[in-house]
Amino acid sequence: MLKVLSVRNFAIIDRLEISLAGGLTCLTGETGAGKSILADAVGALLGGGLSRVGPTGDRSGNGGGDEESAVEGIFDISSVPDVGALLEEKGLPTGNELAIRRIISPRGRAYVNGSLASISTLQEIGERLADIHGQHDHQSLLKADRQLGLIDEFCEASALYSEYAARFRELAELKSRLSGFEAGRREREQRLDILLFQRDEIDKAALSASEEDELNSERARLMHADRLRALSEEVLSRLKDSETPALAAVGETKKALREMHGLAGSLEEALKLVEGAEVSLAEACSAVRDFERTLEADPERLSVVEERLDVISRLKKKYGGQPAGSETIEGVLAYRERLEEELQAISGSEEDFGGLKARVSECESGLMELGRELSEKRRAGAGKFGERMRSELAELGMERAQFRVEFYPQERPSLYGMEKAEFLFSANPGEGVKPLAKIASGGELSRVMLALKVILSSADNVPTLIFDEVDSGIGGKTAVAVGRKLREAAVNRQVLAITHLPQIASQAAEHFVVEKNTDGKSTKVSIRRLGKDERVREVARMLGDDESRAASAHAAELVRRGGGVV
Repeated sequence: MLKVLSVRNFAIIDRLEISLAGGLTCLTGETGAGKSILADAVGALLGGGLSRVGPTGDRSGNGGGDEESAVEGIFDISSVPDVGALLEEKGLPTGNELAIRRIISPRGRAYVNGSLASISTLQEIGERLADIHGQHDHQSLLKADRQLGLIDEFCEASALYSEYAARFRELAELKSRLSGFEAGRREREQRLDILLFQRDEIDKAALSASEEDELNSERARLMHADRLRALSEEVLSRLKDSETPALAAVGETKKALREMHGLAGSLEEALKLVEGAEVSLAEACSAVRDFERTLEADPERLSVVEERLDVISRLKKKYGGQPAGSETIEGVLAYRERLEEELQAISGSEEDFGGLKARVSECESGLMELGRELSEKRRAGAGKFGERMRSELAELGMERAQFRVEFYPQERPSLYGMEKAEFLFSANPGEGVKPLAKIASGGELSRVMLALKVILSSADNVPTLIFDEVDSGIGGKTAVAVGRKLREAAVNRQVLAITHLPQIASQAAEHFVVEKNTDGKSTKVSIRRLGKDERVREVARMLGDDESRAASAHAAELVRRGGGVV
């Protein structure tokens, strides 16, 4: 339970600290005094939003200065083992007491037992420590999904629903991916046709990297065979067969140099050079003769070679690379490798598509199984839920009220299950039950919500319940009944009730008054625990007259009946 709440520079609160006990505690005060801000502060402490106080707790113009806004709380968690287990799981210090501090600023921070913690961690802790019901929560009771959630809480099916909802979201994601696959399947098939055609075209050509140079050389020989033969004969003639052949001249020169070297010496180098020239000319002569033998005019072979070169040229232009003019056979072969990689990727996509369809089918089956199990659990508990609600409403002054849960099956599963639920209600005898949203007044909704809270609080064992002016629209005997119900709910837990009704405030074990004071320049909120005389005066004020003896006597009687000592 919450033992100490400290608020600094929060909305219109400058500084405030309150120590709390178990049982029913009521907070009262004039309208606008800031009572509800305390509920907001507890909500912020436990990771709630800051919409009603601004994102930074700004108090500009109200004496707040540059001091940070902060909310601190100390909780007794000795009876809430789940919180201790959660702290250990998060690696946070634990013990019988829990200290939470939240700094509210553009770069807000939160601390749990002195260690930095995230807002999501505060929210997880808060779910186990307190249940805050504000004056604007009535409308949530009218929403179909919220009604299903309440039934799940009562039937202890919340964990099962969470599993169902997770499976539903997984299925939605899988179906979205499957839809994307199906939408792109036509494009993939078209791309596959193109890739297969290009691969087959390249493979059919059976290219090799050195082939083009060899073909160009062969084409040149075939195209100029006659001229090459004539030139070959001329070369051979000059080297060997003419009247003054080069080989013969070099041979004679070699003989003369050899004789000169024998007579005088010192011409060895020149002799070697001439001997080398003779060998080179002989080899050149042999090479030209061999080349001449390959020369043959063959129009058919020339046609074949040119056709092959045309194929190579066309494939180079299509697949050989960029920019134009730099295409190569190597580029064509590299493109062929990329084709194969893309073909494998598309084939893999088709395998993924089949696997995804199987996963969708499996997930759908699992969802339907969870949905049926959830439906059975909901329907099994709905009758008992209706009985408990009728009993609680009777104790809240609605003895003849009717309440039941109606289920409407859906053709397709939704995020909330296989059915919709609706709370049907009738406040008066002789009236048929109708949807709660259509017939319940504000006061009736307040009592329905209180009955729900009482029922559900016994199921979830949250140690602290906070009611922020949930008593709107009621008065008289009904207000007394609501006060008794709050006191009953507080037997084994802490209940904090912010109220404007004297019939409720008079039944509190402890009573605090919230006051707002202004000096014309700034506004400050204070809170103080009331003694027995002050309490009677405050209840008399709530009755509308804190001056007359009759109002004071009435107030004293209310406090006495409520269990207070006067």
